[in-house]
Order: sequence, then structure tokens, then C-alpha cells
Amino acid sequence: MRTPLQRFWAKVAIDPETGCWLWQGASCPQPTNPANRYGYISVGTGRSMLVHRFACEMFRGPIADGLTIDHLCRTTLCANPGHLEPVPHLVNVQRGLLQKHPVTVAAAERYCVRGHWMGETNTYTDGRARTRCRECHAQRMRRFRQRTTRDCAELPAREAAEATA
Repeated sequence: MRTPLQRFWAKVAIDPETGCWLWQGASCPQPTNPANRYGYISVGTGRSMLVHRFACEMFRGPIADGLTIDHLCRTTLCANPGHLEPVPHLVNVQRGLLQKHPVTVAAAERYCVRGHWMGETNTYTDGRARTRCRECHAQRMRRFRQRTTRDCAELPAREAAEATA
């Protein structure tokens, strides 16, 4: 029976141009972008793990709790430990291809997506432990109250029209 490291080397092809160790084995789509795929490898007794994490642990040592692996080469099937760096999730997202996504840009600059400053006085934590903008919440509530007030004001007129019809 082959070891996980032997199975790893049997499924890796080295790209001479980029230096990426491209995984040729089993893979699954990235949840937010199915065009990107992540490789995974069986590590014994029905257990599998992402191949880039396996390579990082085998060649660089254990990955600290709370860190994700950033592909510096931006190739999700790459398992070259020289192209991988353990970083906090937020750093990984900010470095990613979605750098221009409004939420990522806003998080980095501490403004909400509508341009309000996200200082201590203008934020609150909702029931799902997400930081929210107080100004945006106030605007949403004003729009909601306007809609419900308008609908309630129209209700007696609508009932009277139905009664006379």
C-alpha cells in the first residue's frame, strides 16, 4: 500500500514555466467560483484533505489554527509549498482575484459599501455576529416605515372602494 506522500507525487505534474506543482488527481469546485478547482488527497482510513494544505504541512510543517493557505501564484490546483503561504482568511480574500469586489474594498478601507464611515459610533453587531452600518440600517428602516405607512393609509380607501363596488 502506498503512503499519502507517494500518492501525492504520483498525481503532481510540474509546470516548467510557472513552477507550479499542478494536481492531476481528484478535485472539487471552489464554492464561490466553480471554474476554480481545489485538489484533494486521501490521507488514510477514509479521510481526505485539500492537497495544498497537505503539501504545506508535509514540506513546511503544521499550519497554525485559524490560518488559511493563500496561493501566491493564484492557481488553485498548485501544491508547490513555495507558492503557498499560511495567512488569516481576511488577508487571503484581500489578496485574491476578487480584490475589486466592493465588500472587500470596503472592509479594507473601513467604509460600508454605500460609503459611510465604519467607526465605532456608526457600527453595531447584528444577531449573526456581523458588523453592520448604523446609517444604512437607519435608511432601510425609514424606507420600510414609509412603505408600511403608505400601505396602511391606502387600506381604508381600498376597503371602501371594494364595499361600494
